[in-house]
Amino acid sequence: MVSVNRSITVIIVVAVVCFGSIINAAAQAGGFDWSLPYYVSKTPHLTSSGFIAAEPNSPRVHVMWAEGTGSDKSNLQQLMDTIYYRSWDGQRWSSAMDVLVAPIGSSLNLCQLSVDRYDRLALLWTNQNELRLSFSPTSTAGNANSWETMVVSAASNEGDLVVDNDGVFHVLYVENHSDVVYVQSKDGGSTWSTPNHVSASNSSALAFSRPRLAVDNAGTVHATWSQNTEDNSWTVSGIWYAVSSDDGQTWSQATPLIQANGHGHSDVAADGRGNVYLVWFRSVGSVDGRYYALSTDKGKTWSEPRVIFPGQSGLPGLPNLLVDSAGRVQYVGGGHVIDADKIWYSYWTGDRWADPVVISGDQRFAEDAHASLAQGNRLLVTWSDVNAREIPFSWRLLDAPAVLKPPLELGITESAIEHRPVVPVETQVVIASSTPTWTSTQLPRALAGATPPPQPMPEMILLVSIVPALGLIGLVLMLAFSRRSRSMRG
Repeated sequence: MVSVNRSITVIIVVAVVCFGSIINAAAQAGGFDWSLPYYVSKTPHLTSSGFIAAEPNSPRVHVMWAEGTGSDKSNLQQLMDTIYYRSWDGQRWSSAMDVLVAPIGSSLNLCQLSVDRYDRLALLWTNQNELRLSFSPTSTAGNANSWETMVVSAASNEGDLVVDNDGVFHVLYVENHSDVVYVQSKDGGSTWSTPNHVSASNSSALAFSRPRLAVDNAGTVHATWSQNTEDNSWTVSGIWYAVSSDDGQTWSQATPLIQANGHGHSDVAADGRGNVYLVWFRSVGSVDGRYYALSTDKGKTWSEPRVIFPGQSGLPGLPNLLVDSAGRVQYVGGGHVIDADKIWYSYWTGDRWADPVVISGDQRFAEDAHASLAQGNRLLVTWSDVNAREIPFSWRLLDAPAVLKPPLELGITESAIEHRPVVPVETQVVIASSTPTWTSTQLPRALAGATPPPQPMPEMILLVSIVPALGLIGLVLMLAFSRRSRSMRG
């Protein structure tokens, strides 16, 4: 009898260990907390640049992307000429609506999307070398007539936008490919500060690109961008950084963190405790394809660049660094591995980056990821599925508290920086045939098995993990009962 009990104990321990291993493997694969990818665009046209933003005090999520409407998906050279909009209200998706369009024969590009503190959607985009900022109330963003547009710069084709906790608009952009410029608005875009030149190229053989911004909870503004050199055929070849500790009025001297061929496409985040994080990419095929640097003194000094995420390389868009409501830095970015491009997720553990996990599923060529935080604890991601020419979406719940931010009243506020008025420009729009109605979206047959967000699939993974272990434990109990019955009869 002792022998039987000992055998049973051993088998149960093995079953528990196996069960734990299965759960751990599922968690490591991101299966517990990432929703299945859901295709937001679903269009016959070529798509690009899917951006996502969430309202600070409701479950509503907004997605905008560009389409080339002049041809079908087979024409990869067509111009992106129309901006589409779609939203999720917590239960269903709205219909996709075209809300902004480029003048005939020109193209457009999306730069950033945000929900401001006045319950408006703010889209930063470019057209014909103009950096534009468009606004719409979130409640009517699917109606082209509700959008208003202003020109931020008449000599820029890329920029970044951050709306901080006080509702201040921060915009960083590259002008004429040579000047990194910062402006801000403290009254919802009615007036803007005089452009502040953060850095300027002194050489015709040096250009700047890919500007990115971060603003911590103390109002410190962090900026990073890439350099491009003529000697390297104008491809990326370095990462720069600058910081302003007085709300953007003055800036530190711009500092190159690294200058080497293939290094570029950076992002920056600050956790509010003095730590500033920089992550950037290196060109495809490089052994050291992903880097980060850390500052523990608000950007005054930096660690040496360090390699992360071995095996990943390439420049498939920009990395995304976000700080959740618990102060933890979250990472989302594309990366080439062997013969595929994937979207990866990681986070800062306190002393290193966690092992990255794939969130783009079995899509072979996924790139150009864009991420946003909802209420501080829901991480939302869109990217481009290159094969399908569509915009997938996925999300996960973070181990952080939900933080609601009530809307502000739109009005003029005091500012230490001189502000100049901006006159809105006429924007050519495609007028929708009717106001969009909220309806449950029918999924294509190929996606009929996918659950639309915001409902991830941990239950199924948990069930698949538990069943084998429970079966093994049940078998052990049946064996024990059988042996005990035979022992009693004997």
